[in-house]
Amino acid sequence: MPSTLPHKYHDEIVANGFTVIRKLLSPEEIDHYLKLSQKEIDTARDGKWPYVRLNGKQFPPWDKPEDQPDIWGVTHLMHPKWGQVGKDFQKLYTDEKILNIVKDILQTDILNMELLNMLINPSKKDFDLCWHRDDVKNTATDEEEMELLERCAFAGAQFNLALKEDVNLIVIPDSHVRPRTSEEREKLKFEPITNQLVVHLEPGDCAFYNPNILHRATYSTKRERVTIHGSYGNFSIGKNRARLVLQHGVADWLDQLEPINEEMRVLSDRLKEIAKEMKGKDLGYSLDG
Repeated sequence: MPSTLPHKYHDEIVANGFTVIRKLLSPEEIDHYLKLSQKEIDTARDGKWPYVRLNGKQFPPWDKPEDQPDIWGVTHLMHPKWGQVGKDFQKLYTDEKILNIVKDILQTDILNMELLNMLINPSKKDFDLCWHRDDVKNTATDEEEMELLERCAFAGAQFNLALKEDVNLIVIPDSHVRPRTSEEREKLKFEPITNQLVVHLEPGDCAFYNPNILHRATYSTKRERVTIHGSYGNFSIGKNRARLVLQHGVADWLDQLEPINEEMRVLSDRLKEIAKEMKGKDLGYSLDG
């Protein structure tokens, strides 16, 4: 690992499984990205964007939505079909202050592009995600859990960047470094678990977390949610996250992406390398449900 990189946020994730950076975005940036987000949300809610997360389905694959679907997420914010709006989200994805945090967390400056999506409130019916680790099935044994937790600990950095107040993410601190307890194995849906913590974000706050921390989320029709949800890869071990990333279909449009700057070009080219290496392999899906 490079010894010259700061490691404040890396150490916090080692200790707790997550870290929160307050006021990462300025009020002007919040307003700017809220306006961009609203354009994509309106398009998706009208059934005019096929890449959405449909209410009632927790994990990919998501079928193409019917007209005016009830959705809890908009996928592929940087897709070239978004035109200038997608390019503006590239600016967010390559923002130096965000990339510096990612380099701290992963302890490398050799990053690759992964995902940039949006989490929103459903409009018709409340929805909850069950307890899960993003890339470890609930059927995994203690030994299987530990092998994956150790191998993928810093293969990528995942974040929730709130543009509206966000109290949706619920985590079990320290669960990213150990197998599940008997209680955690029994409570597979929405039951409270000992020591659970609601991650409270104000607009502009950002939570980075180990995607294999035990966590779940709530989605209420009564509370507006607009949260940018994304990730970056540690290129040297990025193929450990190939299934987790490529299951969302991001490789399908990479060749059409028009990078707005050199940083975006390098990040996307590295993801292309990973996708090329995995081409023809049946990676399947990380989770069922």
